[in-house]
Amino acid sequence: MAKTAMDPIHPGEILLEEFLKSYNPPVSQTDAADRLGWTFVRLNQFVNGKRAVTAANAIALGELTGTSPEFWMNLQVRHDLRMAQRYRERRGVPKVRSLVKKRPAPAQVVG
Repeated sequence: MAKTAMDPIHPGEILLEEFLKSYNPPVSQTDAADRLGWTFVRLNQFVNGKRAVTAANAIALGELTGTSPEFWMNLQVRHDLRMAQRYRERRGVPKVRSLVKKRPAPAQVVG
């Protein structure tokens, strides 16, 4: 399936494109999986967007790439939020009625 400009980017794609492929020579998925203590299948599923970042994965990915666990968790949360928003839009899910009343805009002082 072709990606569109609005498709959310999965953290696994970031790992593959921005880290593994960016080295010269590129780091293979087999090597990366071995360094992480994961099976090749597990890493490949992650790279292909079939697995999400967990807290434990985030720590390992941070150690592998020299980034922080928060970096990986934030990528996953952003991806999940975009996917949820997209789902709601496509399904026409109505907005929740807020408990907070809208406040009028403050008056502008002319002086």
